[in-house]
Amino acid sequence: MNIRYENLSYAIRERDGEKPVFSLGHGQIDHASITALIGSDRAAQRAFLEIAAGLLQPTDGRLTYGTLGKDGRWRYSPEIPHERLALVRSKRNSFLPWLRRRQDYPALLRTALLRRPELLLLDEPSAPIREDEELEIDELLLETTRKNGTTVILISGDTERLARLKALTLAVT
Repeated sequence: MNIRYENLSYAIRERDGEKPVFSLGHGQIDHASITALIGSDRAAQRAFLEIAAGLLQPTDGRLTYGTLGKDGRWRYSPEIPHERLALVRSKRNSFLPWLRRRQDYPALLRTALLRRPELLLLDEPSAPIREDEELEIDELLLETTRKNGTTVILISGDTERLARLKALTLAVT
């Protein structure tokens, strides 16, 4: 799945106006790639993930999702069917409430991958886990992009890990 963004921004409405959270120009996240959202503002990165998941509406601009048609052409739509995406959060995971501890992140990821999503959104997939679990998660991510063509967007500031994943980076500020 390709994802295009055009003048995408999000702001929080407050009594005295809007407080900008992030703003992006034009760009694309490619099919079967791993892209890391980087920057100092975790709220901005999480807002981007939630917009990509359809949980938030952008203040301005648009995000479109491209799927490859049988004729070999990309077709773009402003909405993504929920069966095509998986959002895995490290805290208060809403789609699997029985797995709430951060140590269960590898299990959350494996469960999400059973659905073979075209778009996988990960909120800090290695926050407080052991190094061997982080390596296991990374292998799962590389395998799912290679075998299933899944597009992965994750929040991470670990440059060593991003190099291991050969992740592209998108600064969300």
